[in-house]
Amino acid sequence: MSQQVQEIEAFIIDIVAQRLEVPVEELSSDAALASFGIDSFGAVEIAVALKNTYDVLFVAGEIGVDFTITDIAALALAKLAEPVDAGT
Repeated sequence: MSQQVQEIEAFIIDIVAQRLEVPVEELSSDAALASFGIDSFGAVEIAVALKNTYDVLFVAGEIGVDFTITDIAALALAKLAEPVDAGT
C-alpha cells in the first residue's frame, strides 16, 4: 500500500473517530462505513473533508456506506491521479 493511501486512510479514520467520539485505535480501515453507524450524510461529510483537504471531487452518492475506509482512500487516490480538465 502506498504512503499516500495510508495518509488518506489516516485522515478518514480521524474524521470518523471525531464524529463517533472514539479513539482511532478502535476503528479498522477494512470495515464498511455502515458498521461504524455512518449513514449517507456521514459519507457526504467525508467527501467534503477530502475535497477541502486534498481537492478531490466526488459526485453525489459516489461514496456509499458499504465502502470501507480503504475503498474510499483508494478511490480518492485514483481521482488525484486523473488528469485535470482545464475547462472546469
